[in-house]
Amino acid sequence: MTKICYIDVETGGTNPAIHPVLQLSGKIEIDGKTTEKFNWFIRCPDNKKVEPAALEVNHLTEESIKSFDLPTYNEVYWKFTDILNRYVDKFNSTDKFFFCGYNAHFDDSFMRQFFIDNAVDEKSKKYGNYYGSYFWTPILDVMQLAAFALAKERQSMKDFKLNTVFRYIFGDKLADEINWHDALGDIEATEKLFKALTRW
Repeated sequence: MTKICYIDVETGGTNPAIHPVLQLSGKIEIDGKTTEKFNWFIRCPDNKKVEPAALEVNHLTEESIKSFDLPTYNEVYWKFTDILNRYVDKFNSTDKFFFCGYNAHFDDSFMRQFFIDNAVDEKSKKYGNYYGSYFWTPILDVMQLAAFALAKERQSMKDFKLNTVFRYIFGDKLADEINWHDALGDIEATEKLFKALTRW
């Protein structure tokens, strides 16, 4: 049984140690069938810092972060792990998700820190609060798959952002149907790219 968890995060910066996860979106796929989607906007904890430049990228504002009735870090952690626990036995070393994303190493680094930030004791903080019990190593980085597939065309592309690569492979018509200003839209595009590049 193949289990994939597509994940995309919007953050308050580029350093997981000091910048928060502000949006966590994803999709659970079991043997090619979507079983669950999730999308949370998260209140910034007091010990994290939001960089103004990051908000320009993810189309959030300080006002929206403060005004929305957003769940806390800990609330989202328990919601997220509750979903994971429905599909994976974290005590079984042969039962895990593939972590899949575009530029997934960025998302993975923030999710690892997210688990550490929500650790319930020193032991779980040391071991990432079971993060490695839920996800296989290595992760599935769709950007790396695309880089290999488009190596001969790379010099003609203006950049290698998800939107650019998606348009290059699928064309503008399908790309215009994606909501590029939302993490769930990025998940949809990433899934389509992954399946096209791997013939999944």
